[in-house]
Amino acid sequence: MDAVLALDGRIPVAHYMSREPLYVYSFAGFLELFGTNFISARLLPAICSLLVGFVIFFLAKALFDFKVALLSSAIYWILPLELVQSVKITTEPLVMLLTCLAFYAVVKFSLTRQRLWLVIAGVLSALGFYARNSALIV
Repeated sequence: MDAVLALDGRIPVAHYMSREPLYVYSFAGFLELFGTNFISARLLPAICSLLVGFVIFFLAKALFDFKVALLSSAIYWILPLELVQSVKITTEPLVMLLTCLAFYAVVKFSLTRQRLWLVIAGVLSALGFYARNSALIV
């Protein structure tokens, strides 16, 4: 609903009480691309959940090996809670994607010692915070 109001030109918090701005505008952009219907609204969380599995694969591959990476992503994708949450229209799948990407950037920094990875991790953590306030990583 927040995204539909944003598509109508209303500004979150100024015209209506809303969720965090990054979530509202990313969801509004997604609805603008795929239409404002029930199926396209559930598509964004499902895509984010699918991408989280891939990030978990690359994270485990960077830390361990291919077998562990494959097993880790497979276990994530078949978790009952993940299967239920992946089709709900909530902020969690987007925040999980941003948080996992931030952790991947930290792992890449620890392996390469390139400071750009820390900047990327900080930006992704900030985006996660703007998608859901409880996503703050300490």
